[in-house]
Amino acid sequence: MFITRRFLQICFVSALTAGCASPAVSPPEAAEAPQRQAPGQAIRIGPDRPQETPSTRVIDGAALRPEVQQFGQALAAERNLPLPAVMALLNDASYNSTVARLIAPSIPGRKVWRSWNTYRGRFVEPKRIQWGVEFWNENRSVIEQAAQQYGVPASIIVSIIGVETLYGRNMGNFRVIDALSTLAFDYPEPVRPERVAMFRNQLADFITLTLQGKLAPDTLGSYAGAIGLPQFMPTSIAHHAADGDDDGHIDLSHSVPDAVMSVGRFLQNHGWQRSLPVFAPVILPADPSALVDGGLTPKLSWAQLQQAGARLAPRRQRRQLAKQSPGHRRPGRRSARHGTVPHRHQQFLRHHAIQPQLFLRHRRSRAGRRDLRPHGAALTPASPKKTGLRSLAGRLGYQKPPVQLNTPVDR
Repeated sequence: MFITRRFLQICFVSALTAGCASPAVSPPEAAEAPQRQAPGQAIRIGPDRPQETPSTRVIDGAALRPEVQQFGQALAAERNLPLPAVMALLNDASYNSTVARLIAPSIPGRKVWRSWNTYRGRFVEPKRIQWGVEFWNENRSVIEQAAQQYGVPASIIVSIIGVETLYGRNMGNFRVIDALSTLAFDYPEPVRPERVAMFRNQLADFITLTLQGKLAPDTLGSYAGAIGLPQFMPTSIAHHAADGDDDGHIDLSHSVPDAVMSVGRFLQNHGWQRSLPVFAPVILPADPSALVDGGLTPKLSWAQLQQAGARLAPRRQRRQLAKQSPGHRRPGRRSARHGTVPHRHQQFLRHHAIQPQLFLRHRRSRAGRRDLRPHGAALTPASPKKTGLRSLAGRLGYQKPPVQLNTPVDR
């Protein structure tokens, strides 16, 4: 957590895809159940579907493995769900070997070193920029509404959706219940108990939403169980999804207003601070690796980082920081205190440094290269020769990755 409201810390970008985790359904402990709406006022999440669904079949679960039966029984008891319907959904789930293969590390037990420049090139690319500008222009009204209501810059909302699904072009074609069941009960080697617990919790929330009529049993998503344009995990849908078009139900896969407003609401609920920037450039001490333990959770306050030798980069040096060679590791960036946003949003950590750069390209294209400044940015006047995108991004500190250009991560 960040210690001081307006102070900033180093943000370390990870390439690990992480779902929005919360405590697993007991045993050992139950996750917080989504709040139920009053009768007649329920907001369903997902497209309209027939009343007859697999969840209405009466199955006692006798054919299920013991651990799956125990999971279903605990879920039904703790969330006051009909046991036959819970068992029917679990019985309807199938193991998916592709899901297991995709979630497993390429080489079990070994770290994968990813190049920042290569990773950045995958996302800050012409087609993504073009589609982003089109998406922004076509949905300008609701994007501006979300930015105003939740205090999250339109650029961040647009960039998140672009990074997650190419603006809806790649939302996944896996049955979510199959993906979550596979990872909850047949996680590939090496088994990671914390990940198994997280996916069991996500499966519990998916089943709960389905039996509440808020998701269809055959909902499609990513191999990790993420759903819709913003790739929300079931827990995030339960607690943070918004009805952006006021039609009485939430559909993150087909309704752009719902997706846009949900991204804004999610970030606000996790502590996004209106008007704070995402990053500011810093000069790190000679050995910044001594300040971290390899995890994703910040452990030091900005005051502690200063005591260790870190300092905010003077404005005049920001262009120089942007031009450092790939092997130069001293420049970095500290992230603004936006609550738990960098730690809870699925994939947010690894995308956190991409979004400002993608945003600059969006702004450049939309403004015809006239106005490149992000909302609220205060820039010193520049000569005509210094108004290019590279120069501007350098002064804003957006060209360098946080701390390390190559970060060891698990897939």
